[in-house]
Amino acid sequence: MLITAETRVGQALEAHPNLKPILISLSPRFKKLNNRAIFKMVGQWARMRDVARIGGLSICELLYTLNRELGQTEEMSRRFPECIQETATPPTQPPDWFSTLSNVPVKDVRGRDDFFLPEIQLLLDTLAPDAAIEVVNAFDPAPLKAMAESDGLLHHTEERGVDEIHVTFYRPAAGADSAADTGPATATGRPAAVDRDRAEPEGRTKRSVPANQDDRVSVVLQSATPVVWPVLVRMLESDRLMTRMKFDEVKVWDKTEKHLGWMVQGKADISFSAVVAATRLFTTGKNIKMVSVDVWDNFYVLSRDGAVKRLEDLKGRRLQMPLIKTAPPAAVTNYLLRANGLDPSDFEFAFGDPFGRPEDIKNGFIAGTYDTVLLREPEASFALEATGGDSCACLSFQDLWQKLHPESGDLPNAGLVFKGEFLEQHPKEANLFQEELDTAITWVTTHQEEAADRSWKIMGHSKQQVAAFLAHVHLEHRPASQAKDAVAHYLEVLANEGGMKIKGGLEAAMAFFEP
Repeated sequence: MLITAETRVGQALEAHPNLKPILISLSPRFKKLNNRAIFKMVGQWARMRDVARIGGLSICELLYTLNRELGQTEEMSRRFPECIQETATPPTQPPDWFSTLSNVPVKDVRGRDDFFLPEIQLLLDTLAPDAAIEVVNAFDPAPLKAMAESDGLLHHTEERGVDEIHVTFYRPAAGADSAADTGPATATGRPAAVDRDRAEPEGRTKRSVPANQDDRVSVVLQSATPVVWPVLVRMLESDRLMTRMKFDEVKVWDKTEKHLGWMVQGKADISFSAVVAATRLFTTGKNIKMVSVDVWDNFYVLSRDGAVKRLEDLKGRRLQMPLIKTAPPAAVTNYLLRANGLDPSDFEFAFGDPFGRPEDIKNGFIAGTYDTVLLREPEASFALEATGGDSCACLSFQDLWQKLHPESGDLPNAGLVFKGEFLEQHPKEANLFQEELDTAITWVTTHQEEAADRSWKIMGHSKQQVAAFLAHVHLEHRPASQAKDAVAHYLEVLANEGGMKIKGGLEAAMAFFEP
């Protein structure tokens, strides 16, 4: 039995009782599942996506952990993007009934360790028609909402801060025609513009545009990697761009599955995404297009032993890898080993639990927990800078790849992805964004010190570290038409190594890169 986001908790644990202690160990909030009454309620009403939200986990992390115990990790990879569902649902506007409420009683249960659910259930059961109650909790009470829906109640959810979720339950009057909303919204209905510190980038002048006169195109922009932060900061300083587009949210993720969740749900209009991950989403039927490749060759093998000069020098060492063994970094590593006459089975690869997170690998290398690692940018440069790079060996995948294939160009890592509907509805703005991206990348690569000075705070690293990163990273804007050959070769290599299962074949996948 493969456990998915929609699997009910009770169904999964009834079939596999051994999973209960594993589930409980994943979050302190799950300890309450040892209470029989709570366990019965959660088991009956909650699905795995609900439990992930309650525990503050990504659904992908939760599902991989449980399915790995069942020997189902390969099936998880085959069913991609089944696990890629964001734990938080997109914001919704308050329903009509919500605006009519007044003097709603509030029940704040944050910090309570006792079993308060029967108390709230009694309040809901006795709620009079056309009346409401607001419950404040530290997490989204998905099972309670499901229970309320079964009793004909409506609900609206607002996220007002970290560990502060407000759910208003409403019993409609007889004959009322309304509906519960489907997810949380910020208190204002619009999230802040820049996620890192909820502030405008340094040097940016805030515009004051009356709300009723702002006819700019609203955009939700995201990236799967912090590698583009300096570019984004430069773009948000563009008067040409900001007079035509209004960025409701700019989000840079530290977990790939969160980023992909927004793409699956259609929440992001524009994304900077890994070539492979976005291609796989496209081949499963998602209406998205990659219009350019902008990040190239940004993986490095780092070792504390300066004697590591070639791939064969990695024998006998434990190489800490990002993601999982079926992901592209491992597949490319295996390919490079074989192409250089080496047997991957002679090398030891290690992965995180359940994933190798770049930030964790970087920190482990700096602390000396890991001797040899594979890291992308910017984490590779941050690790070298923090450890005094002179004492470390560094093998560049760019150099290894180009030695093998000097005629096929560079190794494409990530590019610009548009939601199909955005391209269709706003072609001029899409073209403008690409032009400004090209301009910003050129500026960042030719003004590295200035770019570091503008972006180091929002990246959360020192100016020196960000400058070192910009000196190493390969940023180059190439439209899809110019990048297709390099991408096709890259995907073919991954497919042959088992790191890329292309639904419909390579030709079908390449339609993703049509300009």
